[in-house]
Amino acid sequence: MKKIISVISVLTLLLSAHAFAAQDEESVEICKDGAVSEGLTGDKMKEYVDKCVNEIAEDEKREQMEIEEKK
Repeated sequence: MKKIISVISVLTLLLSAHAFAAQDEESVEICKDGAVSEGLTGDKMKEYVDKCVNEIAEDEKREQMEIEEKK
């Protein structure tokens, strides 16, 4: 029984990591599109994308905390 629970836990962690990576890729694409639409290139584009991705991650954490507080 412990083995089954351990396997389920590992699978859950792996799926969570995969979902997070896919979400992160989506955030990068959204931010890249924003940088292109603003005409940014090179280092300015990288800075913009990094900042944008961090802001999206912070917003998602904040939303998750609000959901947990409502429970």
